[in-house]
Amino acid sequence: AREGGGGVGVAMGNAQGGGRDVGECGTDVAVVGSIDEDRRLYAKAYSRQRVVIFVPCEHDWAKRKSIKLAELEGQPMVMREQGSSTRQILEEVLKKAGVAPRVVMEIGSREALHEAVAAGLGIGVVTESELGQDDRLATLKISDVVLEAREFLVCLKERQSVRTVQAFFDLADEKK
Repeated sequence: AREGGGGVGVAMGNAQGGGRDVGECGTDVAVVGSIDEDRRLYAKAYSRQRVVIFVPCEHDWAKRKSIKLAELEGQPMVMREQGSSTRQILEEVLKKAGVAPRVVMEIGSREALHEAVAAGLGIGVVTESELGQDDRLATLKISDVVLEAREFLVCLKERQSVRTVQAFFDLADEKK
């Protein structure tokens, strides 16, 4: 919604979509996992969260607190779609370490990812806050690398001073 409409349009999506939405689709503010070099956009760091893996409670790793990155070698993984910042973060460190899990499924939503992992289709990866409380799932840290996902608030620079957009950024600052 634009000023005069009384609200602010907010978009959340994967790392590739949010900035584009602000630039092309009339979204006022987007929460994105990464930002492109786009001179039209104003971006502000919003949050930082640890990336973790999760398994069904019946999995051999379910009673552990952590694993080493190399243990993912050959393991069946259920991943978010291409463009997901969490997936990009994990794939980057896997590539550097020469570790190759087996991606058995790509899923476009967090909820579907949780269900697929709970059903035993593979190991999942999320930020700690995305998992929530689910007694069917166990969370593990990767002990030998620090995996963090960052989120940014993005708007068009020309709309940065619009009252409703600025109020949204101010509110986000208060929540930190």
